[in-house]
Amino acid sequence: MARDAGSIKKMVRIVWIDSTSHEGWRSYSDADKAVAEGPSEIETIGYLYKDSGDNIAVVQSYCDHSIDGLFIIPRACVKSMETLADREPSDLSDTRKKGSCSCHNWLEWSHFRDCPLDNKQEADCTCHAPY
Repeated sequence: MARDAGSIKKMVRIVWIDSTSHEGWRSYSDADKAVAEGPSEIETIGYLYKDSGDNIAVVQSYCDHSIDGLFIIPRACVKSMETLADREPSDLSDTRKKGSCSCHNWLEWSHFRDCPLDNKQEADCTCHAPY
């Protein structure tokens, strides 16, 4: 199935468990404390790219032709997933200036780093607008 920016509709927050590492020499009692603390609980926010049976994939940024920051979390590690924003592609039209690049910026804090426009045209690009 061909994917495009229209297929990315949700911004999500995922809370998941990640393995934890402790480097270097330590006493047995320090090691026991680390084991008792267990793995790390991580919070990831991103645009939901794909929710398959085994994995949940989110991206940091996207535009009409590509994605950036693909991050895949094994479903077995996920504690919860919450939708933060659920938008239809038509809701995105007001985030772009006419004649500018096609990068989406739903909530203004998601900054697309690699604008397809030439650097000389940054001022015309909503991706490079000041925060």
